[in-house]
Amino acid sequence: MKFRILRIVSVFLISIAFCINAAQAVSYTITDLGTLGGAASVGFSINDDGISVGYSNTLNINSHAFIYSGNNMMDIGTLSGGSSYAHGINNSGQVVGEDRPNNGYRRAFLYDGSGMVSLGTLGGNRSIAYALNDSANVVGYSDTADGSYHAFQYNGNSMIDLGTLGGNNSEAYGINNNGQITGYSNISGYDIHVKHAFISSSGAMVDIGTLGGDTSVGNAINDNGHVVGVSEVTGNNLFHAFYFDGDSMTDLGTLAGYDRQSSAYGINNYGHVVGDSFSSTGERAAFLYDGNNMLDLCVITDCTSFGWSGLEYAADINNNGDITGYGAVNGEMHAFIASASTVPIPAAAWLFGSSLVALIGLARR
Repeated sequence: MKFRILRIVSVFLISIAFCINAAQAVSYTITDLGTLGGAASVGFSINDDGISVGYSNTLNINSHAFIYSGNNMMDIGTLSGGSSYAHGINNSGQVVGEDRPNNGYRRAFLYDGSGMVSLGTLGGNRSIAYALNDSANVVGYSDTADGSYHAFQYNGNSMIDLGTLGGNNSEAYGINNNGQITGYSNISGYDIHVKHAFISSSGAMVDIGTLGGDTSVGNAINDNGHVVGVSEVTGNNLFHAFYFDGDSMTDLGTLAGYDRQSSAYGINNYGHVVGDSFSSTGERAAFLYDGNNMLDLCVITDCTSFGWSGLEYAADINNNGDITGYGAVNGEMHAFIASASTVPIPAAAWLFGSSLVALIGLARR
């Protein structure tokens, strides 16, 4: 009797587990974001509403920052009449990036729907903003008065110098909703070959190490304080994407066939990571790391069925699993959004029903 009950429970639990896993299959739709009249565009960031930002060539060859929403790419202009690039967007639709005058220095900007506002500098000539959180705290880097450049945080009123890990230079690339920041800093002097990824919180910059080489860079940080980026691998003079879970740095490896090097650029709160991987001949492919494996984004999205010849760069992933970057379509480089949706698998429902029949049969014996 006990054995029969055990068999009944086992069949039922196995069936449920299989159905849950099978029902989580993800299907993608890939949208070509087009351009602002030129031949190329790049997506850099995507928020949880699926709104993407980046830059596009225009008819006059300059590049302009864009916001893509509702099947429309909107030119958000420039500060100087030159070029502009949007690097980050938050869930309120605020955008940060950089303005590049035709003759002059780059300047970090914040765009809130009514126009671009310059964020100033740390005393030098140049600044660039890369990311912001939902509280509109902005991070990037700026030249200082002494000729160095330092990571900064802009809190809505002023630009705060985040300092370094001991060297002269640092840059910040990501910030989460808890105010934790990541980027890189030189360890000593101006040596650009010895720099480490950091996490900065409440003004304290902490070195999170490398994969054994001299260099690492933190590109993004999620709300769990987990960082992704790129690091030199011990003894190989090669660079691999990494995942830092708050305690240790894990080498994510490379894509099969693209095993020269890899970099990770975006992470969501579920630990899904996107980036790119290169072959020894310089070919490039975007990847999605699902927590266990590095997957070719073009393969898992079936990108060729949407008219793409390849997806080369994945810059960001939101908490719904939507991804932005760029790929090759009709001989041009265009920004894309790979929109994720969870779909049921009929076989899972069939198996569940069959298992119930089997369970009833066992119960009657």
